[in-house]
Amino acid sequence: MRRVGFVLIAFLVAAPELRLQTSLFISGEDAGYVDSAACAGCHRTAYESYRRTAMGRSFYRPAPENTVEDYRRQNTVYHQPSGRYYTMYSRAGRYYQRRHQIGSDGREKNIVEKEIHYVLGSGGHSRTYLHKTEGGQLLELPIGWYAEKGGFWAMNPGYDRPDHMDFRRKIDRECFLCRGTGRLAASVCPRCNGHLWNDRSERDEITTPN
Repeated sequence: MRRVGFVLIAFLVAAPELRLQTSLFISGEDAGYVDSAACAGCHRTAYESYRRTAMGRSFYRPAPENTVEDYRRQNTVYHQPSGRYYTMYSRAGRYYQRRHQIGSDGREKNIVEKEIHYVLGSGGHSRTYLHKTEGGQLLELPIGWYAEKGGFWAMNPGYDRPDHMDFRRKIDRECFLCRGTGRLAASVCPRCNGHLWNDRSERDEITTPN
């Protein structure tokens, strides 16, 4: 009975550590990859330094604290080749991109609104906006933000044509090779410095960053 008690105490002491290790693994299609936070324990300086780079700030959810764009003024783009208007705006703390056309009666038609769930790009040069469908598919939205000339809205590359993909361009895992593992967690350390580990004895599989 005393032995069982010691085992139970040992488990309770180790439980927080076990929960921490479990929480650092990314689930889903990249199960086995560790989150970048797992690398911070041994490489805190490199981890914090990377977080301050443009690449380290290139994928995130839109929020007031990371917004540099103007969602209220000069936020509508008319795309003449396709005859469509696109408007970027925020409402109740959430961000959207809206499309419409003008009919022969002067009224708006073909209205589509998509919420912006993620931003791709630090904003040093440009930003692209992504919508996540109910099925989990990421879609690139047509309008991007460019930092030149004080910042302006314009069509994303590949969209400045009459038959562009509008709200149908799918984003696959290859788009995240430099910004993550293909998962929304954007676990960049494993992508560049190693694959996975199953326990602490396998840390030699993780390459120490220079």
